[in-house]
Amino acid sequence: MNHVKAIEGAKFLQSLKQILPINVNDLNDNIITGFFQEGKTAAIINGPWLISNLSKDSLDYGVAPLPLLPNGEHPKSFSGIRALYVNSYTKYPNAAKLFASFATNKENLKLRFEMTTQLPPRNDLSNDPILTSNPNALAFLEQAKYSTPMPSIPEMGNVWQPASAAIAAIWNDNQDPTAALNKAVDQIKTAIKTKH
Repeated sequence: MNHVKAIEGAKFLQSLKQILPINVNDLNDNIITGFFQEGKTAAIINGPWLISNLSKDSLDYGVAPLPLLPNGEHPKSFSGIRALYVNSYTKYPNAAKLFASFATNKENLKLRFEMTTQLPPRNDLSNDPILTSNPNALAFLEQAKYSTPMPSIPEMGNVWQPASAAIAAIWNDNQDPTAALNKAVDQIKTAIKTKH
């Protein structure tokens, strides 16, 4: 989080305040999404889970990968998937396995995409016409090329609050990005140590 590239990115973020001089604490995902749905903001950064809500609103919108950074590189985003679990303590292990296979086969994941617009978590569907004919799906798949899988570990719960505080300090208080990110890393490390 306090890697040289992260600091470079934080400095770029800080430079954007002159375009939108607003306190970051006055905004949250619900407010920003609401503004977008009401036509009060031109763009938002969000994920594929928002598509079904926007479709219900009959909103005319498009999806694009994140814009290139000033250094010409693609920004990295976290990626995640929806997972299906079957209980290992079930009295019906064969039925559980059959259900898991049924729910995750290609045809049913294509049907799920048609019904919910949730991107199927299978590489063998990335070139399927159901996705390649959908410009929104293609944009998310393009950004996925530059994403990092979100760590599926309990320690991630210790990251969000210090990261948010660092961004607020950098944006609202014009703090030095290096100092703010170093402080966040220290807080994260301390939180992880105290929980073990």
